[in-house]
Amino acid sequence: MANRNKKQPNPYGKIVRTDYILSASGSGKKLTSPVRLAFLSDLHCEDFGSGQAPLMNLLKAFSPHAVLIGGDAYDERRGWEKATETISLCAQNWKTFYTPGNHEVKTKALDKCRTDAVRAGAILLNGTSFVLAGDGGTDAVLLCGAEDPLKHEEEHEKQMLSCADACKAYPDLFSVLMTHRPERADEYKDSPADLILTGHAHGGQWIFPGIPNGVYGPDQGFFPKYASGEFRFKSNRMIVSRGLGNVTHIPRFGNPPEAVCVTIVP
Repeated sequence: MANRNKKQPNPYGKIVRTDYILSASGSGKKLTSPVRLAFLSDLHCEDFGSGQAPLMNLLKAFSPHAVLIGGDAYDERRGWEKATETISLCAQNWKTFYTPGNHEVKTKALDKCRTDAVRAGAILLNGTSFVLAGDGGTDAVLLCGAEDPLKHEEEHEKQMLSCADACKAYPDLFSVLMTHRPERADEYKDSPADLILTGHAHGGQWIFPGIPNGVYGPDQGFFPKYASGEFRFKSNRMIVSRGLGNVTHIPRFGNPPEAVCVTIVP
């Protein structure tokens, strides 16, 4: 008889898969079969080995209808090969969407980040939206994205308004907004989007028992409120990914790289 208490090895190396199951009916939206979305944030050009195998195997096991790549896929201090490779590998297998974050802005080559991602097969969401069909091509969710506001606050606001207009134009569809900064939660609470996907906080970098959101989050400081997990607001919710890569020389502690897998059910 198998030992049920025996700790099982993680089949995806050091990457952890976190699953969320959300009800479309809870948002008053129409859906007849599940829609699966994989959310990858803060890659920072991380190298997970040949062909990014651990990450690709995780995604294949989940079998998403779409992969959403949030901000900071690219990093100004690293070679971009792994970022573009990851986007390309995703796009070869699934519909793949990309929205830049603050580190794409810091590269001082934001246009090139956009262009490289699109050439790799991604659909750019920067104030734009996309109606994604589920199984059988009949079910759908609305995907939107707004780029990071670093040095582009007015453009970010414009893109957020465009995403809000798209959500209002499709009131019967469950809507997903991909944007980068969880510390702007007060802004997202008023969004007509049903689900907001963010990253940026890196899980608080160091996670200890009793401190689930970690020790320090960018632009939130020590003991950040929004560093990982699900946060429910009055009419929508936000999921914060701990991200896949590392942005500093300080190692992640108790905080393995994370791929978020969201299943939206009727």
